Parts: sequence; structure tokens; C-alpha cells
Amino acid sequence: MFAAGCIGLMYGIVEKVVLFNPMAIVINLFIPMHLLWQWNQGRHYQLSKDYKKDNKKGKAFIHLMLATLVIFILHGSWDALLSIGAYYIDSENNIANGELIGGIILGSTILLGFIYTIVTFIITIKTARKPKREYGSIDKEVETETITQ
Repeated sequence: MFAAGCIGLMYGIVEKVVLFNPMAIVINLFIPMHLLWQWNQGRHYQLSKDYKKDNKKGKAFIHLMLATLVIFILHGSWDALLSIGAYYIDSENNIANGELIGGIILGSTILLGFIYTIVTFIITIKTARKPKREYGSIDKEVETETITQ
């Protein structure tokens, strides 16, 4: 999960550099959405495998969708809202109150991204502190031995 997150972080930085968008690079450094999406994608994929192993197909399907479809929707929405906000800000006199509308869109998007960042870091830290897992579920024998000792 952490390795995939680091790959996602580097991909995000390279993506912004290739697009020649300095503002996006700065935002990506403070709100590393690619890193967070990879962490959440890995966590949900692991939960999907765990539920599938426990024969809970409904929950497995939900987490598989959270790991694939929802992450792509979040990524697309994030990029689209940043682009729309920047477009309105750069519209100068072509759009009435364009700078205000763009500022509201960008500010709201960045605020939501900041909240998503904090929540994801908290969930990731809690996940990392859990006992060693086998396919994401706690090994019952190790847990029983620890309790009896």
C-alpha cells in the first residue's frame, strides 16, 4: 500500500510537470491526491479480497468498486474542478465574475482535498498500526497465542 502510494505521488508530480502547470505542482505537494488515491485503492482492494475470502460477496463487490470506479471518479472530478476553476480565473473579461467563480471553485476543491488528505492519513495510520495480516485478515493463531501469554 505504501509503495503504491509513493508511485502514485511520483506519477502526480511528473503528470503536473509534463503539463507545465506550476500551481498544480504546488497543490500536489501539499495535497498529494495521487498518493492518497493509491493508498485508498490498495486498502479497498485488500478489503475486497478479505471479504471474498470470507464469502461475503456483497461487501467484496462494494470494496472492489471503491477501489476501482470510485477512485477514478474522484481523480477525474479533482482534475476537472481544478481545471474549471483555473479557466474561470483566467477568463478575464469574457465571463462575468469569472475570477470570483473560479476562486470559489478552486478554494472549495482545495478545501475538500485538504479534508480528504487529513481523513486518509488518519485511516492509513490506523491501518498501518494494526497487527500483521495474512491477506488483510488477522491471523487467529497468532492473536490467540498473544492473548494467552
